[in-house]
Amino acid sequence: MKFNNKFKAAVPSLIIVSLIGMSIVYNMNNTSINKVPRILIDIDLVDQQGSILNEENTKINTKIIAQVYAVTPPTMDQPLIEVYKGTLRTGLLELNLENKVFNDIVRAFVKKYEALAGDSPYALRAIKKFTEMIYVNIWVIKDHKLVARLRDYLSYSPISLINGNIIRYRIKVPISQDSSQAPIVPSDGPICEPGYSWRLKWWVGPENMTYNSDYMKYINGKPYLKWPILIVENTYPRSNTLSGIIIISSQAASGVYYSIGVGFEIESKLQNGSFNIGSDIILYKSSSMKSYIADSGDMFTNLDHGQVFMYYIYGRPILSFWEEWIEWVDCPWRPSYPTGYQSVDAILQDFSVVNEGGFLRYDDGVEYNWPYWLDRSLLFNYTFAEKKNFIVLNNTLRDFYLNEFYSLYDACGFSFEVPLSFSPLTLGLGNKNWAIPLTLITASFGYEDAKFVFINGVISIDKYYYVNEYIYVWMSKFRWMRGTCEFHVPVLLYFESY
Repeated sequence: MKFNNKFKAAVPSLIIVSLIGMSIVYNMNNTSINKVPRILIDIDLVDQQGSILNEENTKINTKIIAQVYAVTPPTMDQPLIEVYKGTLRTGLLELNLENKVFNDIVRAFVKKYEALAGDSPYALRAIKKFTEMIYVNIWVIKDHKLVARLRDYLSYSPISLINGNIIRYRIKVPISQDSSQAPIVPSDGPICEPGYSWRLKWWVGPENMTYNSDYMKYINGKPYLKWPILIVENTYPRSNTLSGIIIISSQAASGVYYSIGVGFEIESKLQNGSFNIGSDIILYKSSSMKSYIADSGDMFTNLDHGQVFMYYIYGRPILSFWEEWIEWVDCPWRPSYPTGYQSVDAILQDFSVVNEGGFLRYDDGVEYNWPYWLDRSLLFNYTFAEKKNFIVLNNTLRDFYLNEFYSLYDACGFSFEVPLSFSPLTLGLGNKNWAIPLTLITASFGYEDAKFVFINGVISIDKYYYVNEYIYVWMSKFRWMRGTCEFHVPVLLYFESY
């Protein structure tokens, strides 16, 4: 999914910058240059309309600061590890396997894939296409002033790198042209060049939770959570019984798209009760982590009043909280300090994939009751979500197909098919109760190619008593942006029949 995630925000010092601005233009193997396995990211500085700034004076007194984290395999202790930080001499960021930390991460992923595939020809072909993620952060400084920020996750193939290939991206970074920008350098003493970094303040994942076999299991010594893909609940006493099916197709790569939520002083607003879910954080979707699996899914029949159907897969969701800091370059006597900008990222470190007869499938299952480890009072709270009547099933055997639902909220062509709820992580937040609303930020599960409907299925009246079935959904009040298009997504793929 190609996505230009940008917005402007005012900094207290009157600096107006593009806080997130990015457009991925291409991703390709390049064989025309020396084939050292690496990731190359070409950085184009552009105006607010996206046109490249080629003027020579644009480059004068301009520098680019880059910071890269890599998402790690579950065998490592931290879900994200910094693999690069520095100032670029040109608009080219390179990350190669001579970097020992990154090399260790890449090879650990490859080892995990090979153990999964065994000697199955199908599985060996599939793992060659698996991708993982790096977290790229860019700052542009001109005349000692910050004029642009960028944050995004980009995908790469570990096996492709090990095989000696080059993965190349081109990104666009919008530059603010506002003449009211105030210098951020101190006025006393020598000029200190500003440097920047994002610091990981805390993260929560399965490790933070108390083990309970009702919602967790250990795989290769690491905890994985049941992650709901679809929940259907029949709540009306005089209701019809329902049947349905969910299908995860193997026609194309399944992708998990990470979420990046950026705002100003998110933590303090949550702590003092002034946080506004619709305005104090803006959400964007990253590139996707891709897997290639065979068909998965399940079905239900005769779902009667008071019954619930849940289809889930096992995964390792990680919610991370970041702070942006100024770090003065060549002026160690000046203290570093946070800028006030903070970010909340909803990412997937891993899904559990199993080899069944040489075919790779998601490690999945079903339950027929409401999972107590999903906080209903949080998910379905009018402060954070809005209940909407979506469709009516009646005695003409009108069926409800899941792809109809996607069009309800995919107004920007965002390919946000199935929201993955992070609500189970509330059990691992401990004393961070102020952060609980952040678990309502979702990642999404869909095809790498938006023209495919990735997860489909149907809900139908099974045995009917001549009453209509009203299908309700809960839509999140978090704001999602694509360019200038704003929309909202469900809190999870949950349907209530009433």
